[in-house]
Amino acid sequence: MNILYKSFFELEELVFIVSENVDIENAKPFIGVIEEQPWLFIFTDSKKADQYAKTFGKFLNNNGSTFVLKMKMKNSLDMAKELNKRGVFGVRINEGENAWFSNIPGLFDVITHLGINVDK
Repeated sequence: MNILYKSFFELEELVFIVSENVDIENAKPFIGVIEEQPWLFIFTDSKKADQYAKTFGKFLNNNGSTFVLKMKMKNSLDMAKELNKRGVFGVRINEGENAWFSNIPGLFDVITHLGINVDK
């Protein structure tokens, strides 16, 4: 798991899908509810986000493409921390066959445990 998380935190940016029919100026990352808990869905690249969007629907715009937001790692983590304060339980990374997940405080525990600098 250490290798997985270390590779994850070395990414420059993360990708978030946006629900269909959203106004581009008010686009927000998708937060889904699983087992009565809100989760922030994160993808490590646009291809994985697109696969999820096309498999599960409700994320495609009128021309059939996936609307995504890309954010720098630090900004993504800052957003996750803020969302946790607002009640979002955790993150689901690359949701699908090879997904993994963590509660949000646990994500920051991993950063501390591995001694990773995410302020780049």
